[in-house]
Amino acid sequence: MKKNHFPILLILFVGCVQNEIEDAEFFSYKDFGNPIELKGEILPAETLWKPVRIFFSDSVFLVVDNSYGDYFVLIYDRELNQIAEQVPKGIGPNESIICWNLQITAGDIWAFDPQTNKMKAYRKGDFLTKSHLVPHNTVTFKEQHIAMALLSNTNFVGYGGTIDHVLNLYDTNGKKIINKYASYPKLSAGKNKTNMEKILLFENRIFYSEKHKKIVVLYIYTDLIDIYDEDLNLLSRIHGPDRFFPALTSDGSPTRETRRAYNIGHLTSDEIWVLYDGEYYPAQPPDIYPNKMFIFDFSGKPLRFYNLEYPLHSFCIDEENRVIYGLAELEDYSIVKYCY
Repeated sequence: MKKNHFPILLILFVGCVQNEIEDAEFFSYKDFGNPIELKGEILPAETLWKPVRIFFSDSVFLVVDNSYGDYFVLIYDRELNQIAEQVPKGIGPNESIICWNLQITAGDIWAFDPQTNKMKAYRKGDFLTKSHLVPHNTVTFKEQHIAMALLSNTNFVGYGGTIDHVLNLYDTNGKKIINKYASYPKLSAGKNKTNMEKILLFENRIFYSEKHKKIVVLYIYTDLIDIYDEDLNLLSRIHGPDRFFPALTSDGSPTRETRRAYNIGHLTSDEIWVLYDGEYYPAQPPDIYPNKMFIFDFSGKPLRFYNLEYPLHSFCIDEENRVIYGLAELEDYSIVKYCY
């Protein structure tokens, strides 16, 4: 990887300005070496409706489905037999309006509901084997967030809570920690952006490694990845492989010149795995998903690049058996298995 000293074309709101992100180390496809082709095996999963996320823990699958049924999370064994269901849908005290994401820790599974601004914790062992559990802990945040993660020091990190910063820290009770935040990436050229413009430009998703105590931020409309410590000190910022920025209309809507970058990731013991899109928004047809998977170490160094036979919109990793499990929209929604 190398620093880029050449300006990048940015079309943002009105006109064209030349821009690049300060403090970013740029990488390209060649930094991964030759791509590795992976063939997929389609697994029978007759009870899948319209899944949006898949996770793997203690030899079982957790599938998040926001469309049908009374529960958001369906639990399956390795043979894809459903064994439990969790996180009821509704507006009651122990119910959720939406389950946007799950975070699996050593002892708990946390479900994030951005509509109610709540993170709910369930005992991991019971969550994976029983049904209809009540959360043993609920943390409510004053601000509404798009992404949220629990840190090992029991603080939380969130994106979308304020327009002033790209990330903010919160204590174990959900109260914002003053003077603990990450600023938006700085653009080296062009006019200063308003906070609302920055929100649109740097929309992201958050992932956390308990082992490395690092926060990984994937940006959706620019191919940028940030790595922070638990105090939101920036450790690494990498931009690539195509180094693009979004093209947005005057009201902030993506145009057909906007490309999609990173959205879904998974952190293994020592590696960062991400699906990379690179296609223009909206893709034609709109149900095209990415089939490029990049792997980095926790310093942001490119390691490997897989080309997947079937595109995925969510995935998880079985490290012990070196298997990728992903959600694919084929004739029906399916789980695809890749051995790596």
